[in-house]
Amino acid sequence: MMATADKTNNQSRFSRRIFVDCDEAQEMTQKGKAEYVIEDVAGCGPFQVILSLTLIFVGKAATAYTTLFMTFGNYNPGWRCLDNVTSNSTNSTRNNFINLEYTEGSCDDYKKCHNVEFNRETSTVVTEWGLLCDKEWLGSIIISLQMVGMLIGSLVGGQLSDLFGRKIILFSSIFACAVLHLLSSFSVSLPMFFVLKFALGIFCTCVLILLFIYTAEFMTVNWRAPLMNVPLWYLGAIMQALIVMGFKDWRNVERVGCAIYVILFIPVFWVPESLRWLEVKGKKKKFHKVAQKITKLNVKTVSSFEEFEITKCNGNAHDDKKYSVLDLFRPGYKLFTFIVGFLNFIFSLFYYALSFGVKSFYGDFYINMIIYNVISIPFSCITMLSVRYGRRLPTGMVFSGSSVALSFAAVGCLLSGSDGAKATGSTILISLAKGMADGAWGVIFVRVTEIYPTVIRSSALGFASLSARVGAILAPFVIPSDKRYLFIFIIVSAIVMLFSCFLNYKLPETKDTQLKETFDDETNQELKNMNTDDLTKGLESE
Repeated sequence: MMATADKTNNQSRFSRRIFVDCDEAQEMTQKGKAEYVIEDVAGCGPFQVILSLTLIFVGKAATAYTTLFMTFGNYNPGWRCLDNVTSNSTNSTRNNFINLEYTEGSCDDYKKCHNVEFNRETSTVVTEWGLLCDKEWLGSIIISLQMVGMLIGSLVGGQLSDLFGRKIILFSSIFACAVLHLLSSFSVSLPMFFVLKFALGIFCTCVLILLFIYTAEFMTVNWRAPLMNVPLWYLGAIMQALIVMGFKDWRNVERVGCAIYVILFIPVFWVPESLRWLEVKGKKKKFHKVAQKITKLNVKTVSSFEEFEITKCNGNAHDDKKYSVLDLFRPGYKLFTFIVGFLNFIFSLFYYALSFGVKSFYGDFYINMIIYNVISIPFSCITMLSVRYGRRLPTGMVFSGSSVALSFAAVGCLLSGSDGAKATGSTILISLAKGMADGAWGVIFVRVTEIYPTVIRSSALGFASLSARVGAILAPFVIPSDKRYLFIFIIVSAIVMLFSCFLNYKLPETKDTQLKETFDDETNQELKNMNTDDLTKGLESE
C-alpha cells in the first residue's frame, strides 16, 4: 500500500506543483518549467547521451571540416618549370628536368616560366586555378568570402530558429551543407567555387550556432559545459588532415564533407523540438509529447504530462512577445553584449590567422596540420575546470598564460640568431598560446548560453558568432608575409590577451545558474531576492 501511495505521489508531482500551491507554481515560473522537466527526467540520461553522440560529436567535427577546408585548399604543394623540355629534347635533357624537385620557387621565376607543372601527387585549389604570385590574393578572398557567408549565417540563423524552431532550421542547414559540398566538388570555374563557398559559410554557421543552443536546452547546468566542449572541433580538424593526407585531392575532400553531413542529417527522424522553445512559445501539446519522449528514453517514472499545463500564476508562463538583436542591448545586458562581441572577434582573428597560416610553418604541411590541432586538445579541460571552479577563474588563468607564452615567443623572434631557431621556438610557443585561447573561447560560448534568456539566446549566440566572423574575414590578411615583422603580430596579440583577461572578470559568474526562459524570470528572481532581504532586515530589527 505504501509503495502504491509513493508511486501515486511521484506520478502526480508535476500537477501538484501547478495546482496546489501558487507560490510553488511561481517558483517553477522563475526557474522555468522546462528546467523542472529536464531535471526530473534526468539532465544527462540516455536521451542526452544519444543526442550528444549523434549531434554534438558529429556536428562539431563536420563544421570544423567545412570551416578549415581552405587550410588545404590554399596550399601550394610546389611546382617546376618545364620550358626547356620539348618534343625535340634529348632523353638526357628530358630526364634532368623530370628529376627536378618541386619547389615553391620565386614569383620572378614563376612569371618567366611558360610551362609550369604543379606537383602531380597533390591537387588543391591553388594548383587547379594557378593561385600564385599576382593571383595569390584570390586564395585569401575565398577564405574571406566564406567568412562573410558565416557572418550572414550568424545574423539569420539565430533569428530564424527563434521564430520557427530549433529543429527545422538546424536540419535544413545540415542538408544544405551536404548539397553544397557535393556541388563544390564539381566546380568548373573559380567564380562558381566562390559562390558555393559563400553559401557554405552561411549554412555551416547556422549548424554551428544551433548545435550549441539545441543541445544546451536539453541539459542541466552541471552537464552543459562538459558535453558542449568536448574537443571535437580539433578532432574534426585532425580528421580532415588525415583525409587530406590520404586523398591529396581537393575534390575528393569535398565529397567526404558531403558524406559527413549526410550522416549528421540522419537523427532528423527521431530528435524532438527543444522543450525550452516549446515552453516560451506556449505550445502545450508538443511540449507534453516531447516530455513524454524524453521520459521514455531516460526510463523515468513520472506523470503522463497530460495534467502538466503551462498556466498563468501572477503572470504569463510563456512569452508571446517578439524579440530581436536590439534586445541584447537592454539595460543590464549592454556591457555583457559588447564584451562578448569583442572577445569573440579577438579569438576568431587570432585562431584563423594561425589556422590558415599553417602552410607557412616550417616542416611537413600535413604533419603540421595535425600537431597544430593536437596541441589544443589538452586545453579543452578548461571547460571541465569551469564546472568545479566557476567560469571566471579558469578562463582568466588561460588568458594570462596565453599572454605570457606570446610574450616569450616575441622575445624569441627578436633574439634568435637563425631562422630555424626562430621557427622552432616561436611555433611551439604560439601554438601553446593558441591552444589556451581556444580553451577559453569554448567557456565564453557556454557563458553566453547562460547569461541570456531563451527568448534571445539564439540571437545572443548569433551576435557572438557574427563578431567572430568579422575577425575571421580579416584573419587571412593579418599575419605579415615577411617573417621579420612577425614579432609585431605576436606582441599585439599578447597585449590583447591580457586585456581580454580583464574583460573576462566583467562578465557575471554563471556557475550553477539555471537557464532563464524570459526577461520576466530575471525580474521575478530579483523581486524575490529583494523581498527576502527585506524580510531578513525586518527580523534583525525586531
